[in-house]
Amino acid sequence: SGTLLLVLPNPHSIDAWLFGKYWAGWDTPRHLYIYTEPVIRRLLYETGWQMVEMTCITGRIWFFNLSLSHLLQNKLTHEGLRRLIIMIMQSLPVRILSLPYFMIIERLKKGAGMAVFAHRLEEDHG
Repeated sequence: SGTLLLVLPNPHSIDAWLFGKYWAGWDTPRHLYIYTEPVIRRLLYETGWQMVEMTCITGRIWFFNLSLSHLLQNKLTHEGLRRLIIMIMQSLPVRILSLPYFMIIERLKKGAGMAVFAHRLEEDHG
């Protein structure tokens, strides 16, 4: 018996859709492969594990701002303006005001990161 926790980028997140190729979750070479929930469920089962729960967890605005920074570095040439935008996005008022948004997308399992909890299967499953 045992418990497994995987923390992975969520390719079906709002951030992945919004930022496209600039999404921080792609993060190569650390993330050579990005898996969807059904693929993770199947791979776990094939290796003797059963998914118990999948929840979305992220650094919330931190992860969003990292993706925004990647986007701005490639699209906005004015460095001072890039810094200003990131500084505003990292400010306490913006973090507080954005909290309900991030809580909602995490509840919808559309957050940038996913935590997968699995238990070891007891019997031979195949």
